[in-house]
Amino acid sequence: SDINFNEAGTSMGMLQLAATLSLAGVAHSLLWTSPVLTQHVNPGRLHANETATLVDSQCHVGSQLFFDSQLHGAPRISFAGYTASKQGYQDLYVNPENKFAMCLIEKVACSTWTKVLNKVDKDDLRLNYKAYRISKASQDRYGIAGMEKVFNDPTATRAVFLREPLSRFLSAFLDKCFDSAHHCANTFCFPKPNAARHTGKLITFKQAVEWMLGSDPAKMDGHWQLQAKHCELDKRVDQFTTVVMYNRNTFWKDSACIMEKAGLSKYNADGHGSPFWQPQAVTNSAMDENNFQKDRATDEDEEVLKKFFTKEAARKLMKHLELDYKTFYLEEPSWVSQATGEWYDFQPKTCLQPYQGAQTFVESKDDDDDYDGFAVLAHQAGYF
Repeated sequence: SDINFNEAGTSMGMLQLAATLSLAGVAHSLLWTSPVLTQHVNPGRLHANETATLVDSQCHVGSQLFFDSQLHGAPRISFAGYTASKQGYQDLYVNPENKFAMCLIEKVACSTWTKVLNKVDKDDLRLNYKAYRISKASQDRYGIAGMEKVFNDPTATRAVFLREPLSRFLSAFLDKCFDSAHHCANTFCFPKPNAARHTGKLITFKQAVEWMLGSDPAKMDGHWQLQAKHCELDKRVDQFTTVVMYNRNTFWKDSACIMEKAGLSKYNADGHGSPFWQPQAVTNSAMDENNFQKDRATDEDEEVLKKFFTKEAARKLMKHLELDYKTFYLEEPSWVSQATGEWYDFQPKTCLQPYQGAQTFVESKDDDDDYDGFAVLAHQAGYF
């Protein structure tokens, strides 16, 4: 059955606010919303007569979420006793010297952000490699005192990218269980039985969902773990100044904007004279090879989600991941009611299918899928 997200304490729902912002004397009409959760019209977080203020007039993050407590001053939670997550490589990155913090979450574009944060840490624009342990390294370097300093500084930027949980789960499945670079034997495909994890044996999406439903999502590898259990977001999400729903079409722009607001634009550079964050290149799509436009990518992703999930499976998984939905005031995605699930129990013959259109962004030169859409990943996995 559907989850009731309107219980006491969770009645505010997902924000969809048309706000008029006055920036440098110029009025801007913006729609703050999640890119995927298109049916969320619940004004509980902010009232239309309240004004949200951007840091400057040069950019805006187009998929940002706001919490009442951010406006009214949430009580600060001490970092005394805070320990970095032992469930994965990603956690809270802090840099008090630059008044910046970011909660990095697996399967929410963390790979690319570790490259940028490495530039910041080393003050070297030429560095373009992933630094997966950079969060823990920053905590070791600055300690609890540095974390407290960033989170008690009203001028600091504290950012986090979130992802709709069902979308994130499918991303983990396609990326880790159909990893051609490891010949379908990626050890992070935890839905596989232990004995098969080091082999190329394939599993169905149904098997992955049933594995998750039988596991504690708060206590598992970071790629599959609840987002709310990263960086203690279930306790302190309202202490972040910038909470953004990941959208692969605007991710590059949102990321560049966050760096601009934080005064870190100097590091938005690839070391060869071009910006690090660059827009999507024009490519073909596995679902519509003759007529693909990048502004249709969200619809395309939703079409793939419908094929993988049945309505029942989607709603069961939402209930199981309920802490994410309640912590971030997320509602049921609009596509769930139209889910068909024809790929739910389908098992491809191979995960090694080549796809020439997979290079969808300038930055997707390596093995992370921060930019590739579900159609590309599903094609590579053998679903098309």
